[in-house]
Amino acid sequence: MNSHHLKRAEVILGCLGIDVESFARFLEWSLTEQLVGVMAEEIREKEFFSQKDALKQFRDRLRTKTCREWCPSDLNLLFDAVKATRQPHFRKKIEYGDLLKILWNLPHCCAECGARPPLVKLHIDHIYPASLGGSSKAYNLQFLCEKHNLQKSNKLKKGTPWLSLK
Repeated sequence: MNSHHLKRAEVILGCLGIDVESFARFLEWSLTEQLVGVMAEEIREKEFFSQKDALKQFRDRLRTKTCREWCPSDLNLLFDAVKATRQPHFRKKIEYGDLLKILWNLPHCCAECGARPPLVKLHIDHIYPASLGGSSKAYNLQFLCEKHNLQKSNKLKKGTPWLSLK
């Protein structure tokens, strides 16, 4: 993308009231999650991650797919993220202590829209979906109204960029 295209994008973002830096961080996070999905599709072998040289094989596949050398920390982060998406996950029961923590510590409203009962029915949502390996511990739980929880399903919400890209 040349500077002309970047300037045009900045103008449109400004017209929409979107901070350019915030948009860039969101785009980076989204593309990183997309890369994890692409690499997860590349690895179809059921026993891939249990092989002795799985990290080396992963590095070679990632290098071939992206035409890029990855620093060790980013390689390990991507390896772990892809590994987590390729393994079957089952929702663990929310333990009583974690339920009490969220009932006591979180506002009883939708984390997305702020709506409160009795206007809406609140669901307990896994921020990082259980089907993708998310924990059923209090730190990974939030309240969402029924509408937003069903819309979210097992999708990931925007997060912060997590690769150094060195």
